[in-house]
Amino acid sequence: MALQAYLTEQEYQQQQQALGQEPVKAAGVEYARADDGNYRLVVTPREGFALEDVKGLRATVERTREERDGALRTIKAFGDLKPEDVPGLRDKATRFDGLDGKVRDAKAQFEEWKAEHERNLTEQHQAQLKERDAAIVELRAELDTHLIVGQATQLLAAPDVKGNPDLLLPVIRNQTEVREEQDQEGRRFWRVAVLNPAKPGRERIGKTGGPMTLEELIHELRAEKRYAGAFEGSGASGAGTTGAAGAVDMRGYPAKRSEFTTSQKVKFVQEHGSDAFLKLPV
Repeated sequence: MALQAYLTEQEYQQQQQALGQEPVKAAGVEYARADDGNYRLVVTPREGFALEDVKGLRATVERTREERDGALRTIKAFGDLKPEDVPGLRDKATRFDGLDGKVRDAKAQFEEWKAEHERNLTEQHQAQLKERDAAIVELRAELDTHLIVGQATQLLAAPDVKGNPDLLLPVIRNQTEVREEQDQEGRRFWRVAVLNPAKPGRERIGKTGGPMTLEELIHELRAEKRYAGAFEGSGASGAGTTGAAGAVDMRGYPAKRSEFTTSQKVKFVQEHGSDAFLKLPV
């Protein structure tokens, strides 16, 4: 029967008589009481071999294996990261962990500021758009007036028309508007359109079948009896006309009417009449 590595208290008491026999003692068989209350076989080490408590050793081995597996998993998670870089990274991570609360507060504050900034920009943008739209409307009105009055004044000053701008311009402006159009090459231009009072937004048709021109409208007005007094051929004199060009104050105007700008023509005819304009040197 092989010797057991250890005996319990009960087993030791049962075998104490046998263990006390001389042959057993002579063979060197001996059990000593251990800290756990059991009796362990006393073995003299030889060439590195000895009887040890394998429970602790097994636990140590299992724990070591778990630590090794955990270390391998950690190493795989860090990829190509060098071991010497880990302490520095841990230090940085610790410092960033302490900043988490501050970062959240800063982010919330930034989002609040961003929302307020966007609201302010939107309000400012809307206000600027309103100002721009108002300016566009004003400029468009000035453009309409400039084009319509300028072209109409020039046509009214023609020798075969001789119309009174003071009387006829309000009528003409009430029946016309300026429209923006585009030619075949994509270039934009503005054209005076004669409106159809019976069809809002539509233009009147001229003699050629296309849109009526401003010149056609003026000749139509000249043919109407109610506007006869506004044209020189009817026997009525135009308001503001003068008998001779020499009596007209030419300060601020060119010497020749061909050198007049559109605005100068409008202003001159309004001040001195179409007859005086036509009597100026060409």
